Amino acid sequence: MEWRDQGILLGKTPFGETAVIVDALTQKNGRVRAVLRGGQSRKFRPILQIGNILDITWRARLSEHMGSVQVDVIKSYPEILDSRLTLAGVTTLSSMLTTFLEEREPQTQVYAATVKLHELLIHPDIWCVGYFYWELALLDALGFGLDVSKCVVSGVTENLEYLSPKSGCAVSQPAAGQWADRLLLMPRILMEKDKKTSDVFDGLQVLSYFWLNKVIPALDVKTIPTARQRFMDLMQRYTSV
Repeated sequence: MEWRDQGILLGKTPFGETAVIVDALTQKNGRVRAVLRGGQSRKFRPILQIGNILDITWRARLSEHMGSVQVDVIKSYPEILDSRLTLAGVTTLSSMLTTFLEEREPQTQVYAATVKLHELLIHPDIWCVGYFYWELALLDALGFGLDVSKCVVSGVTENLEYLSPKSGCAVSQPAAGQWADRLLLMPRILMEKDKKTSDVFDGLQVLSYFWLNKVIPALDVKTIPTARQRFMDLMQRYTSV
């Protein structure tokens, strides 16, 4: 069995004395973990940087085997290291993907959204806003997308000030009525045209509800990655300065 694809490096772990297990999200073959022989050598240090886009050739005797890979770099993003915020963000992104994506399940939309987000790395503030929308896309890909296009009760498209914690759908202020205190506030980042980094923190707080109460129980995942909370804490410090 053999295929060739491009993929975003999510992480690597030592395997034996010289090899590593590469974890990557590929364009056509989903998330893949495979052995890279000699991956601990100096040769691969610049190649195996989290966030790099790699040319990956995978081989195995049977499709269900972990297999081995040969890799080369297509594009690197040194700007990841230019800001503590983007470094923490890319680490969070990788942790979210390795936590919530099953292996070998094609995720073309998630891959495309991740590549698009990487292209914003030269603009840390814009990148943070993009990260929020990336999480929305990931929720949608997992089957837990939010619908903020209209009120789930009345169908109106104005005054959408709340989110239903049960359905993830928008609720207008008039329709909320006496139930408003049981609803989630609609994140400002979804309502206003001028997107700010401070709005990202508040928006991610709201999305945390759906990760913790919807996604994690459904997918039988233990908890949300701790890297995400560290990223949010760092973001809060940046926006409070």
